Amino acid sequence: MAAHLRVLHGTRDRVTAATAPALAPPLTESLDVPRHLKAKTRAWYQQVCERWELSSAQLRLLELACVAWEEHEAARAAVKRDGLMIIGSDGTPRLHPCVVTGRSARAQFAALIAQLDLDEDEVLQ
Repeated sequence: MAAHLRVLHGTRDRVTAATAPALAPPLTESLDVPRHLKAKTRAWYQQVCERWELSSAQLRLLELACVAWEEHEAARAAVKRDGLMIIGSDGTPRLHPCVVTGRSARAQFAALIAQLDLDEDEVLQ
């Protein structure tokens, strides 16, 4: 089993097969992945939980990050479908409202990931 990092009580410790039995059982046995998330986001949530030992508060932050990511993806899809500019009710072109939604969701996602202090390779892509 390859060594990997887990966040334990706010510090990063190296976990190996020799030290793993001293840890709590894997989170996958008792992990309740939020069901409202899409399959790809649920998989990422579970992957992060398997790699990092997170407190209940950190799990909530992770869930909120997942929701922000999905909002970003939905906004991006709407802009891709409708275009950057749409025709307003008065007949003049205006910025698609999902541009602002997507920008806000990206900022929320980035802030939540920074709070969780996840490694770059764990960020959802």
